[in-house]
Amino acid sequence: MPKCFFLLRRSLIESYEAAPGFKSPPQRAGSTCPINPEDLPMAFTPNKDQKRREREQKKLDKRIAREEAKAEKLAAQRAAEEAAAEEAAKKSEAELQAKEEADFEAELKAELKAELKAELKADTEAA
Repeated sequence: MPKCFFLLRRSLIESYEAAPGFKSPPQRAGSTCPINPEDLPMAFTPNKDQKRREREQKKLDKRIAREEAKAEKLAAQRAAEEAAAEEAAKKSEAELQAKEEADFEAELKAELKAELKAELKADTEAA
């Protein structure tokens, strides 16, 4: 490393130590650096097994999400089919009732015609 790096590092350490309230950490024997590398946390690198478990978990999460979406879609489709069947049943009931009313009115008209013909026939015979 270049010499200027060590000079910069030393000047930073000295300015840090000059700050008010600075308490010097215990130094190892023969060390000029106030920071003990053993006190620093070790870099964390996940091992292959952990990475594999994370990949598998990610795949499992995706599969579960797909299955949930598929289940929601099927539920929505069933609800739509049930609503359509219910609507068709109501429609057929309404059509059946309308047909009965039309038949009743046709019978009523036929009876009225028959009564009028009978009255006209009785009037023509009486006259």
